[in-house]
Amino acid sequence: MISAGIDHCWTDVQVLVSNAGVLAVGAVHEIDTDEFGCEIDVNLLGARRLVRALVPGMVARRRGDVVFVFSCTARPRSTATAVGLCCTEL
Repeated sequence: MISAGIDHCWTDVQVLVSNAGVLAVGAVHEIDTDEFGCEIDVNLLGARRLVRALVPGMVARRRGDVVFVFSCTARPRSTATAVGLCCTEL
């Protein structure tokens, strides 16, 4: 996974900014399961993978910060749209 891909130049990360996100657009009952899965994978699991890979080093060094950036899309105008994004960002 990500941990295996982090080489020696990434061992002293002091700030992790998680800012990746995707949005499956459409009515909740019409969004394809694969699209929804991609949304969960990027928005939720991607952030978790990075934290799991980088935070142990921060803890060991007793310093470091993690910042999660969320979009305003997480608050959709319609409950029938962006349901996956709301679930993964709020």
